Amino acid sequence: MTNEIEINQQDVPVTQNHVTNHNGHVFRIADFPEYSGTVGNEILDEVEDLIDEYVFALPQQISLFATWAAHANCYQWWSFTPRLGITAPDAGSGKSQALKAIWLLTNNSSWFSNISGAGLFTATEALGGSIFLDEASDAFKKGDKDLLGVIKTGVESMGVAARITSSTAGRTLHGYSTYGAIGFNGVAVDSFCDAQIHTRTHWVYMRKAFRNEQRKLLDDRIHRDRFAEVGSRLVAWLKQNEEKIRSFTEADLPPNIYNRDRNKWLPLFAIASVVGGRTLRNLEQIVQEETDCVAELSEVGMLLLAIQDIYSNWDKYSPLERRDSKISAFRLAELLAKWEDEDGQLPYSKFHASRDPDERSINKLDVFRILRPVCRPERSRSRFDSNDRSSGYVWGKLLDAADRLLPDEFRDRRSVELEFCHVDLRDKEVA
Repeated sequence: MTNEIEINQQDVPVTQNHVTNHNGHVFRIADFPEYSGTVGNEILDEVEDLIDEYVFALPQQISLFATWAAHANCYQWWSFTPRLGITAPDAGSGKSQALKAIWLLTNNSSWFSNISGAGLFTATEALGGSIFLDEASDAFKKGDKDLLGVIKTGVESMGVAARITSSTAGRTLHGYSTYGAIGFNGVAVDSFCDAQIHTRTHWVYMRKAFRNEQRKLLDDRIHRDRFAEVGSRLVAWLKQNEEKIRSFTEADLPPNIYNRDRNKWLPLFAIASVVGGRTLRNLEQIVQEETDCVAELSEVGMLLLAIQDIYSNWDKYSPLERRDSKISAFRLAELLAKWEDEDGQLPYSKFHASRDPDERSINKLDVFRILRPVCRPERSRSRFDSNDRSSGYVWGKLLDAADRLLPDEFRDRRSVELEFCHVDLRDKEVA
């Protein structure tokens, strides 16, 4: 840990859990009294009930808040700590009160209403606990690369921000640990985050409450002790169940959680699996709803979807031509110009904004550019002419790319016969 950091443009001493500003005031940090008694699994229900008393949200969201708060008290047990993002389309939806409730249930945690990127990675290094950022939309909107970098890369236990200082003795490289649980809120804050932050974050979209749905106002000066008492027993329960929680592995996750989502959900399900009941059921419902949600396709994803449809409906797009084991970029562009999406539109026939109709359609250079990250043309042998070694995209590799990139709801549209053809082509043409 560094001996000094810059706070408000002045160097001041820093010790664990003790950071002062330029006036000498200590930043407020949630610090729980130690609880020595035995705590039962009902503590998670108690945490959820306490949050629900002050936060208007769906039961599933309350369970997400509770398990994320629990994980934030012991995030060091995992190599990955997911972010918590609370947002809404406009003000007055209870975002700050929700974040404050979770903060008050998290031991050794700090609260900031305005912080720079440099301040954030300094805080993660100096404070060594969870950090909560209130009204983060403005900071995210400014595009502070240091701040967004900590949000993005500090989820990993190896996350480090490197900085160089110069002096008469030369240049010195300093490393600041950015690893730590971070929760943030803000109006439409999700719109200022890139795809990497999105996939590393548990998002909660708040709703405005009607008069009869409003919860109690939360004043940390008045209610801090009550939250600290529940929080201290939550921390005690976590310690008592550490072995069970840490023995939960990715193999124990629901089967519809895979790839990067495993990192994001592992800590929460590890905790929920010990208590079971409504907490576990609510998390499983969130995962199912996220799985059922249609994902927005990227440019390459949309192109692969079109290629997949063209392959499975070859007679519709090219009735007079046998389907070979490969296809040239030029021919693929011609067929893409005929492809209809779900709305009956021809997106690739008007790919370019040109007055000349012949220049509007997608062309082979567009195909090269879009497919470059997932598939390259190659000089493979034609199925119908062994002497044909012209360059083209192998269908098996195109379909394999679609399998890997497209969400399940798009892949499942293909017939069993197509699946067989895919495997057959991949084995015979790619291997």
